[in-house]
Formats: sequence, C-alpha cells, structure tokens
Amino acid sequence: MPFGAYATPMIMGELRRHFRDRTWAVHVPRGPKDIMASVVSARDSLAGELGRSPRVPEIATRMGLATDTVIEALEANDAYFTRTLESTGAHQQEAAESAFDNVLDQQVLSSLLDHLAPRQRRILHMRFFEGLTQMEIATRIGTSQVHVGRLIAASLAELNRQATEGADGERIESPPTS
Repeated sequence: MPFGAYATPMIMGELRRHFRDRTWAVHVPRGPKDIMASVVSARDSLAGELGRSPRVPEIATRMGLATDTVIEALEANDAYFTRTLESTGAHQQEAAESAFDNVLDQQVLSSLLDHLAPRQRRILHMRFFEGLTQMEIATRIGTSQVHVGRLIAASLAELNRQATEGADGERIESPPTS
C-alpha cells in the first residue's frame, strides 16, 4: 500500500478533529455539533416553506428529534463565535455619547439658523432637511438654480462665520488639542 493512501485519510481526519474540537470559542459537546448543520438546514427550509421563522417543535418534527436536542443544536450554532461583555458596554457608551453630541449639534445649529433671514433658513431647510436639489428649490421659490446655489453658499459661509466668531462678532478660539 502506498504511503499516500494511508496518510491522506489520517491527515484529513486529524484536521477535521482539530477544527471540530479546537476552533470553537466555547466548549460544545460533540452531539450538538454533529447535528447542528442539519438542524440549521431544516430550519432554513422550513422558513422558506412557512414564510416565517419555524418554531422549535416544528423543526424537531421535521427531523424526528426531541425538542431539547434541537435547542442544543441551535445553541451550539451560536457558540462558535462569542463577543466580550466589555465590547458591548463600550459600544453602548459610544452610542450614548454620539446621541448626546447629535443633540448638542442640533442645538448649536438651531441657534445659528436663528441669525439667518427667513428666506435663507427656508432654502437651507429644503436643501439639507428635505433633500431637494437646487433645481427643485429654484422652482419652488421662483428663481434660477444658479441663484439658489449662490444663496446656499452665502448662507453656509454666514453660518461658518457665526460658528467661528460668535454672535457678537468676537472670534471664538477652539480648545487646544493635545
């Protein structure tokens, strides 16, 4: 018997065992691992047939298994990858800080917009909040698209000036960065 005929199945078996036993984030018994793929396949085919997510008893009936066995296999499917608790908390904290920053930005923008003429506010609102094009704005207010572009540019320049100088005309210094 040639060496390759013996070595190939042995090496393939060892590789399969390694990936089955060592690459999981959490230890899962072999039984749920072995039926996991067929349970997921049955779940997906039932979802296509039913037009909704199937219930565990429906999957168990389809496969001829106990509901506890199906539950273990579905849980095993979720155990391959894990997330740390710290990363979830950090993500929630970042989301809360981002939401707070958005509220502050809206307050600052609102106070800056109050210093613009009503027509300028209306044009900026149509452009940035309603998502209208310059041509659509021009049609609504009865002017040319080129003029709308100039009005938007002038309004944005005024908002920028107010943001950097303040309402009283004094220059606001940005905090030093470290």
